[in-house]
Amino acid sequence: MNIREQVERFWKIFRSEQNNLEKALDANNEDEINEIVKIIATYFEELANCTLEVEKEDDFYCITFNSDGDKNAQYICALMKLMAPDEVIEKWIVNAFMPPLSNRALNTILKLENAEYDHHAFDVYYTIDEVNRLFNIEVYCEAFNYLDPNKALDLTRYLIKLFVGETLFDANIGNINAINTLSDLEHSCKLADLYEVMLATIEEKDWPVYDDPTKIYMVYKLADELEDNTVRNDMLMVFTSNPHMIAETLNGDAYIADQFNDFGGEFGYLYYPHHNDSKRKQEFQKKLASLIDNVLYEKMHIARTIGGAYGTTYCYVDLSIFDKENFNKLLPVLQQKFDQELEYARFEQTRDLNDEKIA
Repeated sequence: MNIREQVERFWKIFRSEQNNLEKALDANNEDEINEIVKIIATYFEELANCTLEVEKEDDFYCITFNSDGDKNAQYICALMKLMAPDEVIEKWIVNAFMPPLSNRALNTILKLENAEYDHHAFDVYYTIDEVNRLFNIEVYCEAFNYLDPNKALDLTRYLIKLFVGETLFDANIGNINAINTLSDLEHSCKLADLYEVMLATIEEKDWPVYDDPTKIYMVYKLADELEDNTVRNDMLMVFTSNPHMIAETLNGDAYIADQFNDFGGEFGYLYYPHHNDSKRKQEFQKKLASLIDNVLYEKMHIARTIGGAYGTTYCYVDLSIFDKENFNKLLPVLQQKFDQELEYARFEQTRDLNDEKIA
C-alpha cells in the first residue's frame, strides 16, 4: 500500500473506534483508552515508525502524532492531519506535531532519588544567535546531579520540545546543554516561560514564523560554476525542507530515501532547462510548485514540494510523493498546464554538499 492509502486505512480504523474512544476519555477509563489506542496506534506505527497519543483537553478530544523529529515521519504526520475526516475534525484537535504547552507538558514530573521535579524545577539560560536565528540553551535542574550526563541531555531535549513544541524546536533551537550548576548566561527564564519568551523575541527581531516543521527550508550554495552540466550535477544552489536527505543523496547514500520508499512513498524531482532566463525560471518554478501543493497535495493528497534547486542548465522542484501510481498518471496532465517540458526522476546519488549555508 502507498502512503496515501495507508493514511486512509488509519482514519477508517480510527472512525470505527471513535465513539468508544470518546466514551472512554469522558469516563477517564485508562484501561479502555489504552486498549483502543493500542489498536489504532498499530496502523500508524506500521506507516511511520513512530507513536501517537490521545487525551481530552477541556471540551475537545486531542490526538497527537509524534514524529520525534524524523523528517520522513513529519511529512506523513502532516498528511495525516490534512486527510483527517470531517467527522473527526468536528470533535478532535488533530496535532500533526507535538504542540507547545500541552497538558502533558505541564503535568510532567521527574521522579528521582525520592524527590519529584516538575517544570518549576527547571531553569533555562540562553543566548540568541541573531545570524542563524537560534536560541542556544542551557538547562539547570538539581536532579541532573543524580543523572548520567547523556541521560540528562536526552531529558533536556525532550522537555524543551515538549514545552516549545516541535515546530519552534526545529526552527529556532540550536545548541542544548544540561547543567548541574547555575549558569552565568545573560538571559534566563523558567522552562514553562520559554515558549512565550521565544515568541516575543521572534516577533521583535522579525524572524520567519512557520506553521509546521515541514515548511522550514534551508538554502545551500554549492558552487559558483561547474564543468558538469548534466542533470542534478549542475546545481549551484539548493533549498530544502529535508537537508539530511539531500546531503545523503549528494554524498552517495540513500538511507533516508530508502526508508521513505519502505513506507510506501518516493522522493523525486521534476526538472526542466531554464535557458539562462533568471526571472522566468524563478517565476515558473514558483508557479509549478504552487500548482503541485494546491492541487496534488491539498486536494488530492498525492505529492507535495519539499524544495528545489537552480543549476547551470536545469531547474528542479523536489517532491515527496505519497501515491506514485496516481502521480505518474497526472504527469501528462501537469505537463499540459505549461509550455515548458517537464521530466521526472527519482533522486540519484551525485556529488558532495558542502557546509556553506547561506540562509
